[in-house]
Amino acid sequence: MLRILSIFLFTLSASALVENFHELSYKTNFGNCPTKTTGSAALEILEVFRKDKSLLQTKKYIEKNKLREKYYLKTYDISFNPVTQKVALNFTCPVPIARVQVFKKDGTQQFHSILSINGMRIDPNYENVLRNEKKITRDLPVVSMEYSELSQQKLKDITRLLKNIDEKLRNKISDVVFDSEQKLVFVMSNHNHAISAFLGKSDWKNKSSKLLKTIEYFDRKKKHPKFVKFLNSQKVVVNFSSHL
Repeated sequence: MLRILSIFLFTLSASALVENFHELSYKTNFGNCPTKTTGSAALEILEVFRKDKSLLQTKKYIEKNKLREKYYLKTYDISFNPVTQKVALNFTCPVPIARVQVFKKDGTQQFHSILSINGMRIDPNYENVLRNEKKITRDLPVVSMEYSELSQQKLKDITRLLKNIDEKLRNKISDVVFDSEQKLVFVMSNHNHAISAFLGKSDWKNKSSKLLKTIEYFDRKKKHPKFVKFLNSQKVVVNFSSHL
C-alpha cells in the first residue's frame, strides 16, 4: 500500500489523471486543491469504494470519518460507471482570504484559524499545506477580534468586504482590527510605510474605495500618510505625523 501511495503521489504532476487501482480505473480532478493531501484523500476513498463498489456507503464513510475536514476539502463528487469499471473523483478546496486571531478579554490569544472566501473557518495548518505547494505566496491579512464578538455573521461580513474591495488595496492590508467600539481599522504597508486607516462602523466598501484613491493620490505626490480617518462616508482626514 505504501508503494502504491508513493507512486500515486509522484505521478500527480497535473490536476487530472487516469490510473488503475486494482481492478478499477479512475480519473481524478483536483481543481484548486493541494496535490499531496488530496491525493491521500483519493486513495482512502478508492480503498473504501473498491470493497463493495457502493457510492452510498463510500459517502457515508466520508462523512462519518470527516474526510473533508481531514483533507481540507470544500466539495467532492464521486461517480462510477459499472460497465467500464471507472471511478471519477472531483474535488474543490477552500480559497483562503485571511487569518483569524481570536483573543480573550485579557489580550491572550485563544485560537487562530484560516478564513475562507465563503466565510468559513479552517484548520490553520491548511495555510502551511498551500504554501508548501506554492499555491499561495503572499501574506494573508490578519483579522483580530475578541471571542465575545466572534459570530458567523461577522465573519461573513469581513469575508464579503475583503472579497469585494480592490485587490490592490487588499494586498496592502496586514491587519484587520475592530476597536473597543467595534469600529473597523485597517493596518497597511505601502512602500514599506505603515498606514492606519480608521473606517468606522459602516459603509466599509465605499470607504475602502476612497481609501485606495487617497493612498494612490499621495503615492503620486511621493507622500506617505501615517493615518487616514473617515469622519463619515464623504469626509476624510489624512495625517502625516504620529499624532491624530
